[in-house]
Amino acid sequence: MTKGDPELPFVLVVEDDPVLGGVLSQALIDWGWRVDWVVNAQQARHIWAVQAFDAVVLDLNLPD
Repeated sequence: MTKGDPELPFVLVVEDDPVLGGVLSQALIDWGWRVDWVVNAQQARHIWAVQAFDAVVLDLNLPD
C-alpha cells in the first residue's frame, strides 16, 4: 500500500501478474497517483470495504 499525499488521487490496482502489476503501479505513482495494489479479487473486496478510491484498474482475467 502506498500512503503518500492524501491530496493525490487514489487508485486501486487489482493485478495478479507481478511484473505487470509492478510496472503499472510504478507508472501511476510517477503520474501523480497514490496506489494500492492487490493480487486477487478477495483482497480487492476486502480493501474496497474499508477504503475509498478515485479509480480502479482491474484485471478482468483474475483466476478468482
